[in-house]
Amino acid sequence: MIRSYLIATIVLFGVIGISSCSVNNNSTTNPQQGSFLVSTVSPDAAPVNLYINSSLFQQQMTYGVYTPYYSAAAGGYTLTVTDPNNTTLVTSTITLDVNKLYSYILIDSFKNLKAAFIQDNFTVPGSDSIYLRFFNFSPNSQPLTLYDSTDQISLYSLRAFNDQAYEPDFANFVEMKAGTYTFQLRNPADSVIASKAYTLGGGHVFTIFAKGFVGGTDTQAVGLGQIQNY
Repeated sequence: MIRSYLIATIVLFGVIGISSCSVNNNSTTNPQQGSFLVSTVSPDAAPVNLYINSSLFQQQMTYGVYTPYYSAAAGGYTLTVTDPNNTTLVTSTITLDVNKLYSYILIDSFKNLKAAFIQDNFTVPGSDSIYLRFFNFSPNSQPLTLYDSTDQISLYSLRAFNDQAYEPDFANFVEMKAGTYTFQLRNPADSVIASKAYTLGGGHVFTIFAKGFVGGTDTQAVGLGQIQNY
């Protein structure tokens, strides 16, 4: 299937050229580029800054924010995350492969901040379908199940925190019908610890994730979050 992305246009001090592109069966209009988005889902994190090869790329990113995909020349980059005082918190070396899409997601508690670098491999579904995947990014949770209470079925069972880091298949998307769903997070005792309704429009791609702390309150409470990949 043909897919087309609106990808933000910016040039960052000549270090990383970021441009608009479209993708057709995992091929960008520039065959030497890859693309990535950035998100922060660390529940208690202060606003953070992101540098790429020592040049400022994103400033004061807050909890729950995610960017569009950016395209850049394929190759290796050093990503540095700093706190509001510009103290380095995380340093990552990533590689963008030609025609590939990735997510760079800041996870865990602020004192243990780390980055998940995940390949996003999908094509755009038809107008009556969606693609969806699930991650557990609740740092202090037991393994969690994503339960679809609309159709009364477990979509993902007992997913441990950040488990896609050692089980790459857990990063795959699955096709579902477009529509309105009420998703529940259930712990190993099958108790519902969070619930949220989503209307997921056809022809789109979504990452649903467990967020917050079990036992947390207000914005840090355990719950469900979403990234719309397309």
